[in-house]
Amino acid sequence: GDGKGQLFTPEVGSQVLVGYEHGLAEFPVVLGNLFHERNPQSAKYTNPQNNLKGLQTAGGNKFVMNEVAGAQTILLSNSNNKDTAILVSFEGDGSITIKSNGPIMLTSGDTITLEAKKNIALRAGEDITLEAKKNVTIETQEEDVAVRAHKELILKAINDNVTLEAESKKLLASAADNMELTSTAVIKVSGQDVKLNNPG
Repeated sequence: GDGKGQLFTPEVGSQVLVGYEHGLAEFPVVLGNLFHERNPQSAKYTNPQNNLKGLQTAGGNKFVMNEVAGAQTILLSNSNNKDTAILVSFEGDGSITIKSNGPIMLTSGDTITLEAKKNIALRAGEDITLEAKKNVTIETQEEDVAVRAHKELILKAINDNVTLEAESKKLLASAADNMELTSTAVIKVSGQDVKLNNPG
């Protein structure tokens, strides 16, 4: 009551242990479920070390805590749906690992923020896609932004201009082979001094 407590209503057909308030049959209280041969248990949470604690519902939802010293884990899953398990591991060095064999989706009606005092790394065996209906901003407060590609690097603005600007120093463009500037209209080169050198 009052927003507190827990509720585990026994399933229909379960065998339960019943007590009575003040020994009166008019006031029965279900104290818990009992094992019964007609209700076989598919969940296995017992071992000699007694380091597994778990909850499992009739719908297959599971919450399993592994109490192995130095390698504690919490498992959230649904045994009726393949690859829906999320395993949270707590390592001895204080690190936490969240792992799933299937897809993971984070959805928010507002903002999702990832923040680290040190580093954030994004790695994928295949593709990484950044997409926004409005703006995508990449900014560093102190050091550099590096974009490297083992093959082609494409910068394209579909409906507007592409601007490359160095506010305080030089803008450098170099190529190990040929460099081409092409336009379907006019190419303008302007500056206080314009020097075109042909070493050949």
